[in-house]
Amino acid sequence: MTLLRIDARAYLGTEMHYTVTADSLHVVDRSWYQDDTTSTRTYARKLTAKERDWLLASFDQLYLSSIQDKYEPASISSLHELSYHVVLYKGKFLRVTDIYKQWVKFFDTFVQRFNRLVPTPYQIYYTAEYFE
Repeated sequence: MTLLRIDARAYLGTEMHYTVTADSLHVVDRSWYQDDTTSTRTYARKLTAKERDWLLASFDQLYLSSIQDKYEPASISSLHELSYHVVLYKGKFLRVTDIYKQWVKFFDTFVQRFNRLVPTPYQIYYTAEYFE
């Protein structure tokens, strides 16, 4: 069984945690806001087996060994942008990768599907603008 956790962070304020389990998905938003306040917002929903399989299909089609430790551009101008820490469990095996300003097909496919299942405030920001 594949399980997934994604932590999205940016230097000044964004902190989102996404978890996909055997039968549910959870989002925790612990972001700082412009008025220097923070709050925790959460979203959770049950997943059917069919939804879960569809959502995680891009990870299920990979060998863990094919996932790189990091995906990032050759030159990094700033580390203040949003980055993604991805922890993937397949059975008893684990793979961790960090994604920063780089298009990664399996992650992009997952994000597009994930964003269809959650309300806008809880979506993962991994769009064409992110790579500019």
